[in-house]
Amino acid sequence: MSWGTCFTHATLSILSYVAFATAAVGGGTYLFVEWYKPLRELENFREEMQSFRLKTNLIYMSLGIIALGVGTVLGAIQAKAAWGSYWSWEAKQNTTIITWTYYLVAAGLLAAHFKFPDKHLAKISSALAIGGVPLILLNGLVINFFVSALHKYL
Repeated sequence: MSWGTCFTHATLSILSYVAFATAAVGGGTYLFVEWYKPLRELENFREEMQSFRLKTNLIYMSLGIIALGVGTVLGAIQAKAAWGSYWSWEAKQNTTIITWTYYLVAAGLLAAHFKFPDKHLAKISSALAIGGVPLILLNGLVINFFVSALHKYL
């Protein structure tokens, strides 16, 4: 297997976490605007912000899901060449599939309800985006640097 596959696998995985983190930062910003009283009183601003936040959360989550899914498949191809099997049930792989499933379900719920906008849907999408941050931190930092596994980098 080529280094190109490994490079693409790693790059897509990192970009997926950037997309998820961007949705979380945007969601946190939106929730702050909702909480902060002087901004709450600007009704037109809030309505535009709700629509914008809902759409961008769904877009960033979707981009992250696609990037992480393709990155995981490329990683499985690379793993077959490097370790002899597509999947080894090690910590990094397990946390990656849990993260991917969490965001897939979250984006699916948002997409299902997107046709029926609710004034609370932007808050829910923001909370879902923020809710995945512990998975990103677990997979991106804790497992990479502190757990002994096939994906040990230090």
